[in-house]
Amino acid sequence: MKKLIKLPFVFLTILLLNGCTDKDVYYQRPEWLEPPIYEVLKQKGNFRMYLQCIDTTLYASVLKGAGLYTVFAPNDEAFTAFLSSRGYTSVKNIPFTEIEKIVAYSICYSTTTFDSIGVMGGFKYKTQYYALPYRDPEFNNEWVVDQTMTNNWSTSYNNYKFIPAFTSTFFASFNPPLSATDYNVFFPNVTYTGKNIQGGEIVKSDIRAENGIIHEVSTVNLPLDNLEDILKKPENNLFKSLVDAKDA
Repeated sequence: MKKLIKLPFVFLTILLLNGCTDKDVYYQRPEWLEPPIYEVLKQKGNFRMYLQCIDTTLYASVLKGAGLYTVFAPNDEAFTAFLSSRGYTSVKNIPFTEIEKIVAYSICYSTTTFDSIGVMGGFKYKTQYYALPYRDPEFNNEWVVDQTMTNNWSTSYNNYKFIPAFTSTFFASFNPPLSATDYNVFFPNVTYTGKNIQGGEIVKSDIRAENGIIHEVSTVNLPLDNLEDILKKPENNLFKSLVDAKDA
């Protein structure tokens, strides 16, 4: 005896099966999508020392995951020069606190392509590095925190450090335009190229990744000192004494 199957049930079954297949395809990773920043750096092959630094921090998971970041990544040549200037024989000799600064200061929020750097008067970009409370000998070694606003400290600012960019676009926005002379006031021994990031330059721009964009840079950059840090340097003792006398 033949068993009857109601057509609506057959159609529903077919639809469900097709729906599962379509859903699986829908959520598959697109073939055209670039890998995350971490994987792109690894594939390039000339960021080995930078990746060694990243691997010792929590930022490894950040650059492997989701998000939108701009990374000013120092290449191996930049790290070789940095190690030599500091007397380190390898990345393993760099103190962890310094590694944290290097990595956090190289990662900026959001994505900024090279042709957007310096547009609308922007010349500094918010990094993931921020100053923590510290003990200050000038205040009986008590814990202090740097001010984020005039005569105040605001939790909304969190002391994030900004990395400066000196591009042809930014310099041309002034009237009259700025020149290499202006850049060399701050970095006297560095050649101005119109694509400078702090004391170095962008070697290769707009390296695409799933979670952002990478700009290969020629130097290992560390957070810049604030004015108070500069005044504390021995060569500025006289001027600092005048500032302290004024505040007394």
